[in-house]
Amino acid sequence: MPKIFVFLVLAVLGVIYIRFTLIGIEDEQSENVLLIARSIEAMLPKEDLKALDAKPGDIDKPQYQIIKNTLKAIIRVNAKARFAYIYTEKNGKIYLFGDSEAEDSKDYSPLGQEYAVADLMNRQVVKVPKVNQVPDWA
Repeated sequence: MPKIFVFLVLAVLGVIYIRFTLIGIEDEQSENVLLIARSIEAMLPKEDLKALDAKPGDIDKPQYQIIKNTLKAIIRVNAKARFAYIYTEKNGKIYLFGDSEAEDSKDYSPLGQEYAVADLMNRQVVKVPKVNQVPDWA
């Protein structure tokens, strides 16, 4: 009987240890992703973003092309990233400034399109105040 009790205690402690280790790894990965995102944000041409309205007519503006090329460059540099896109919230809805996809890609998101499938995380990111935030269009 004592052997079974010792085994069960060790098994429970092992499961607890593994769970806390996994939580620590997830937290570290999340922090790394946020660090990469903050680094990218620091390098974005914010003055060019200020010239855009997140509407289809922006496609003719040279600032849009700068933003589009920046997003494409981000994906070229970070092979683990599948997409890069910039969005904003207006009147409670999320709209895209642009993405890194080629216009002929099935994953391309047109400029100014409502991002209707935005999940809670995307909506929370929009609400987080930033030091060098692009103007509020709401």
